[in-house]
Amino acid sequence: MLRSRLTLLLIQTALLSVAWGQRSADDPASLSANLDHQTKTVETVREVLSRAEFRDLQEVHWKLPRWLAHFFESVMGAIGDAIGGLPPWVGVIILIWLVLALVAIIVHLLYVLYTTLAPGPSSGKGSSERDGRPVEILGIRDLEFNAIYRQAQSFIAEKKWFEATKHLYVAAILYLIDKQFLDYVHSKTNRQYLADLQKKPVIADEFASLTQIFEPRVYGETEADESSCTEMNLILQRLANEGA
Repeated sequence: MLRSRLTLLLIQTALLSVAWGQRSADDPASLSANLDHQTKTVETVREVLSRAEFRDLQEVHWKLPRWLAHFFESVMGAIGDAIGGLPPWVGVIILIWLVLALVAIIVHLLYVLYTTLAPGPSSGKGSSERDGRPVEILGIRDLEFNAIYRQAQSFIAEKKWFEATKHLYVAAILYLIDKQFLDYVHSKTNRQYLADLQKKPVIADEFASLTQIFEPRVYGETEADESSCTEMNLILQRLANEGA
């Protein structure tokens, strides 16, 4: 209740100040009195706002903005001082690097967009594509199960774990294609392949286990090693036993 009265007093004081100012504009003789009145108005407003009833409002509404303004002023001032002390050619180099970075980002986005929307190998008209088989997976060609599986074992022997991981995954895909458990489509994800395998739950579970090892290691989240390749090898053998 007291806060409402103080607010009303503040509004009335401001309105009186405006009215007095309009009056003095028509009467030059009262200009000095108007200035005195405005000074008293400002003092009254300050006195009202300094009361305890309004102190909490000032803290809530003004403390944080002032702190933020001071922070940004300090940051911008530091940046301005740093840049201002540099030779002009340094600014030109910085500008060139910013432009090059922007161009690189745009090119990367266009490349990602192209690779996402471009048709996969299985959409072509080559003979190896007409029979439903892929011509390339993960950059690996000559896609024949036995050959890819032997290559995977060779990479394991050479301790090339990353390449072995890729070849074991591709071997699993080729095996499932050969058994007609799934149809390969370049744009399909492993989750979509799992949906295709739901009619064969045991095989679906094994393939899910395989992809859980494969994906984080090929896409950089975890490093491939002997243990992961051994586990993928065992899963691939179980897949072959289930599909036999």
